[in-house]
Amino acid sequence: MAVDVRTEPTFNAGTPYVLFEGPYVHRAGPDYDMAPDGERFVMLLRDASENALAGREINIVLNWLEGLDHLDPSE
Repeated sequence: MAVDVRTEPTFNAGTPYVLFEGPYVHRAGPDYDMAPDGERFVMLLRDASENALAGREINIVLNWLEGLDHLDPSE
């Protein structure tokens, strides 16, 4: 959902409206993310099978470049 907001001359929130429609995955907690530039969203699209996501795993490695400093160059 989204809502248009005006702050001048006073705060005014418009009527909420649907921003995205589709069979997206909905879970407890955040189920989307926004690109750093604020121009795009990342969301999981549900597979045709209701349980298609069961057992799937995504590994995200943060600061992986720093880990390269610890590698032995002779290996």
